[in-house]
Amino acid sequence: MIPHLSHHRITQALRPRMKRPCDSTRKPVPRIKITLDLMGLGRSLARQGKRNEAKEYFQRAYFVSEGAGDSQAREATAAEIKKLAP
Repeated sequence: MIPHLSHHRITQALRPRMKRPCDSTRKPVPRIKITLDLMGLGRSLARQGKRNEAKEYFQRAYFVSEGAGDSQAREATAAEIKKLAP
């Protein structure tokens, strides 16, 4: 049986977390890294013969590179997608 916790108790339990300062030392992952990771996953799946799954990862990489404004990565992902076409 789960004990009943009042709203006050939950708020008290979470309060120390709510007051913690934001960790400003963490840096966001660059979009190019995300693009390269997605392309790597796509290539791995393509080597296994999983063309549809590979295409999905390449398409994700394409959209990430497009959002980042990286035309070189976008062209590379488009080339990988073309390789998968029958």
